[in-house]
Amino acid sequence: MPRCNRTARLLLAAAAAGTLAGCAGNAIISNENYLPIYNPGEHVASGGTLPVFVFGSPFGEPIDRFGGEVIDAMQGWAFARPDTRFVAPGQSPPNTYRVALVFDSSAFAPSLCSSPLTRVETSAQIPSASPVPPLAGATGSPAPAGARAPLVAALCRGDTAMAWAAGTVPTAGGADGAAFRRGIGQFTAALFPSQNPDNLNNGRDGGGFD
Repeated sequence: MPRCNRTARLLLAAAAAGTLAGCAGNAIISNENYLPIYNPGEHVASGGTLPVFVFGSPFGEPIDRFGGEVIDAMQGWAFARPDTRFVAPGQSPPNTYRVALVFDSSAFAPSLCSSPLTRVETSAQIPSASPVPPLAGATGSPAPAGARAPLVAALCRGDTAMAWAAGTVPTAGGADGAAFRRGIGQFTAALFPSQNPDNLNNGRDGGGFD
């Protein structure tokens, strides 16, 4: 069943009572996956700046503007390396690593990394993914209270998805709203955990990153 993701649950447990209520104002991640060989923080070997490809615009905004808002919300949420700088495609040196975010529940996360659209600067929709319509009443105004947008995210190393997650983020308050920004941050934290949940020995045998 859908649930708050592991990172969100930790944040909820640490928050003061009443600050965050349940999953309503947080990401709900129903599927988290990590390759056993994934070592969180390994991307620093090719630099601390990662390009982010954003597809779909659930608020009806131009994708370039919406992509900038999403990338801004990601900053500081990479638990493995909080100093990671996320940027738009074309604003970083060539990098083996990149992040793809698709606001469309039909997207298949592991295939995002092999798509040519995540290798070049583009605002086109991922092939085979259905168009993402604006949320009701969201064009030019905040989305309705309680609404959520589907999101699929992947951390790519070349054509391989090292970590990926799928679920929803809250949209009340629009792209600049605290709930949406926190949801984006929680997805980011899911891709960059402090340890690989599927390989708890990761980083303990001399291969970790300080």
